[in-house]
Order: sequence, then structure tokens, then C-alpha cells
Amino acid sequence: MGNAKLQYVQGRPIFTNINEHKNQYPYLTKNIDTDVCIIGGGITGAITSYYFSKENISCVLLEKRRIAHLSTSVTTSLLQYELDDNLSDLTEYIDLEDAIRAYNLGLIALDEIDKFIKEYGNNCDYKKEILYCIQQKKMK
Repeated sequence: MGNAKLQYVQGRPIFTNINEHKNQYPYLTKNIDTDVCIIGGGITGAITSYYFSKENISCVLLEKRRIAHLSTSVTTSLLQYELDDNLSDLTEYIDLEDAIRAYNLGLIALDEIDKFIKEYGNNCDYKKEILYCIQQKKMK
């Protein structure tokens, strides 16, 4: 690839265009004291900072651009408990017990989202759905 950068975010994501509340957070312009520094203002960084704050652990979330405006903003908003790899593929890298634990943590995460919405409200139209995969061609 040489010096070319991989551009994984292209176009204008619908979520950032229809959002009426375009929050812009203050820039960090001075030294601060914190126990934890979280790099990246996508969904992972936001959730991580939420849990640290909930436990009264001093943390700061740093994002070089705008919070939730890069890869997180262009996702399909589909949350799945599944991992990207099949269980059998995952066990090539970690043992079966840890692979099963990873899947179970995904299920626990969905329950955590339910708890969060019950506490703070459903401002994102979150709902659980069953996802079906239908195939029309016969497998050979």
C-alpha cells in the first residue's frame, strides 16, 4: 500500500446527519489529573468510560476528532452477541472455555444494554429482534 491510508469511513453517515443534538465537547487545553485515560470516542470508548464513571473511577475520554463520528457513526446499528469468528475458528487461538466465555459475555452485554435503557430511557429506539438467515439456493 505504500504511504496510502486505508479510508474506512466514506460519505456522510445518516446518524450524524439526522441527529438534532450535535454535541461538541470542550478541547483538552490544560493538564488534568485522572486515574484512567481512554483513547477513542467510539462506542467502545464510550462504554468503557461509562463503567469507570459508574464505579467512581476518575477517567477522561480522548478523541482526536468528534465523539461518535468515525466508524461508530457508520455502522448499521446492529448489535449481535456473536463474535466475528466462529467458535471453532476461535479455538485455534484460545482454549474452548475462554471462547465460550467470550460468547457468554456478549449475551451479558445485551442484558447490560437493557439495564442501561431502563435507567436512562430509550432515546435510540433500541429493541431486541430475532435475526433470521434465509437461503434460497441449495448448498452443494
